[in-house]
Amino acid sequence: MYIKERNGKFRYFQDYKDPLTEKRKTVSCTLNSKSRAAQKQARIILTERIEKAVEKSTLSPVQKNIRLCDAIDKWLEFRKNNTKRSTYISLKCTFQSQINKYFDEDTLLRNITPHFIEKKIDYIQYNSGLRVNTVKNMYYRLNTFFKWAKQSEYIDKNPMKEVEIVWKREEAPNIENKFLEDDEMQAILDYTWNENKPYAALIEWLYLTGMRFGEAASLKFDDIKNIDGAYFASVTGTLNYLDVSSKSRSKSNSPKTKKSVRDIELSKRAIEILNFEKKTPHKSSFIFETQNGTPYHPVNINQYLKRVESKLGLNKHLTTHIFRHTHISKLAELGVPLYVIKERVGHSSNVTEKIYLHVTKKAKRKLISELDNL
Repeated sequence: MYIKERNGKFRYFQDYKDPLTEKRKTVSCTLNSKSRAAQKQARIILTERIEKAVEKSTLSPVQKNIRLCDAIDKWLEFRKNNTKRSTYISLKCTFQSQINKYFDEDTLLRNITPHFIEKKIDYIQYNSGLRVNTVKNMYYRLNTFFKWAKQSEYIDKNPMKEVEIVWKREEAPNIENKFLEDDEMQAILDYTWNENKPYAALIEWLYLTGMRFGEAASLKFDDIKNIDGAYFASVTGTLNYLDVSSKSRSKSNSPKTKKSVRDIELSKRAIEILNFEKKTPHKSSFIFETQNGTPYHPVNINQYLKRVESKLGLNKHLTTHIFRHTHISKLAELGVPLYVIKERVGHSSNVTEKIYLHVTKKAKRKLISELDNL
C-alpha cells in the first residue's frame, strides 16, 4: 500500500493482480489523515474493494471464511431464482427450522468435515423426535447444498461424499392407519356436516375426488368443465399459502408434479357438493373459501380434524391426506385397475400401490373365507 497527499487529503493505493486477466490493477480510497489508525482503516477498505473486484471479475467468491449461515442464505437466494416457489419455500423451511437448529450458524463452512456431519445426523436421528424419512430429507438437501458450495468455490471439497450414515430402523407403519374404513368415514361425515358445513364440504370433496388438499383448496369454479353431460374438475395448480398473508393465498401455475395435471370426473355426490357451494354466497372465485373469501389454510383444517378425531374417539391420525388415501382404498375395493387409480389421483409414489395391494389382498381373503362357508 502507498500513499499520496493532495490538497490536505491522503489517497491510499493498493495494487493487485486480476485473476482472470492476470493484469495489474489498482484500487484506492481517500482519507483525511495518514495516522496509524487511518492506515489501518485504509487497508480494511482497500482489501474489501479488491475482494469485491475479484469476485465480480471471476464470478466466484474469493473468501474461504464464509460462515455456514451466510452460505445457506446465498444458496437459498440462488434456488429462489431457479426453482418452483413451493420447492423454494420447502427448502427454506428445512434449513431455517431444522438445519439452523442443529448446526451452529457461526460455523465456518470450510471447517465442516464428514465426521462432523455424521455426528450431527446421528444426534438428530436419535434425539430430535423426527421421523427417519424427515431426517433423510434433511440429509439429501444438505448434500445438494454442499454440491452447490463446492461448485461456487466456497469450499475445496464436498464433505458429503465421504459421509456414511447408518439409518435408524423404524417400524413399518400399519398401512390400515393410512385410510379410513366405511364406518369411520361415515362417522366423520355425519359429525362434520352437522357441526361445520363449509369444512364438511371440503372434507367430503377430498374423499370423493382423491385430490390433495392444495389442489382442492385452490380449485376455482371455472376449473369445472361439462363435457357431454359429464362434469370434470381440471387440476392445473396447487395452493400457494406459505410465507404469504391470508389475502395473498393463490393458485400456483403448476401442481405438485407433472403427473398431477389431470381431469377428474365427478360423481353425482361431488356435483351435489359443487351445487351446494354455488348456492353459498362467495367473495372470490375459489370453490372452497373462508368467510373472508380466502382459500383455507391446511393448518386450520388439520386442527379441526384433530378435534374431530378426539370427539369421535378414532384411533387414526386425521389429516386432510387421509381422505385421499381413503379414496384410493375405495377404488381398489371396487376393483378399479391400479393404473386407472394412479391416473385419477395423479400419484407417482408407492403409497397408492401399498394401499391397493393391501385392499385387494384383504378382498381375496374375504372371498376364500366365503368360499369355505359354501
